[in-house]
Amino acid sequence: MACGKCLGFHGPMSNYTSLALSIPRQAELFSCRNCGQLLEIGALARFPIFLTPEQARDNFPDGGWTADDPSADG
Repeated sequence: MACGKCLGFHGPMSNYTSLALSIPRQAELFSCRNCGQLLEIGALARFPIFLTPEQARDNFPDGGWTADDPSADG
């Protein structure tokens, strides 16, 4: 569940960790440092897309995910 910081997202600032980049999707995957929510930000997007771990693995296949946690280093 997204926290208040995620719901009020105004851009990738110090509250978010960049996890992966997808050139074909023109998007970057971030993780909230406060709650761990995964967010996808498109190049021209105004708002983030909140992702499940499964969606993050599908959308960012080169992220080096472990079996259970897309935010963990693999």
